[in-house]
Amino acid sequence: KEEKIKSRMGLFLFVVFLFSCFGTIYLCCIADPNHSAAAKFCTQNIPSFTQKFAGRLFGAECRDYISNKKNFKIGYVVIMWGTWAMEVHSGYPQMPNKYVSVEHKYYAWILFISCLISWRIVCKSSPGYITKWTIPKFDNYSYDNIMFTDKICPTKGIRKLARSKYCTVTKKHISRFDHYCIWVGNAIGEENYRLFLVFV
Repeated sequence: KEEKIKSRMGLFLFVVFLFSCFGTIYLCCIADPNHSAAAKFCTQNIPSFTQKFAGRLFGAECRDYISNKKNFKIGYVVIMWGTWAMEVHSGYPQMPNKYVSVEHKYYAWILFISCLISWRIVCKSSPGYITKWTIPKFDNYSYDNIMFTDKICPTKGIRKLARSKYCTVTKKHISRFDHYCIWVGNAIGEENYRLFLVFV
């Protein structure tokens, strides 16, 4: 009877974990904060409250450090290690059971290490910075004269290539710029997009 309770508890925790992961991904990455109150709460209200709270508790320097998008990758490390610590503390003693074999302990280690390694690689990878010296390398797409027109970037003073955008965080032009990811502290573009997909 005790084994049955433990196995049900393990399954319940696993379902809660999956729901939390997919719910967080949906609210923070997919849902539009302008149309979803929950998404707005997760992506705007919580960060704003955290910044204000940190400012009152630890001072303006701490608030500015937290609000800097380049420092959010520390949050990923904290989340990863915290989740892993909970898994080792609460999940490992439940293995093996009716639903999970003992091999899952080793698979979990491999997955955890893979996540950290791929995260580190994306953090250090170049997204494809466009400078006056690298324009020939990234000049591979034609202008559609709708979204992308042949013009000079007023910020950097270089030719703005088709499908390139200026990243306001890194202050650089990036070929096939997708977005700036706060969890890796890096822009995602032509040269690191595949690495980012492996990490995700």
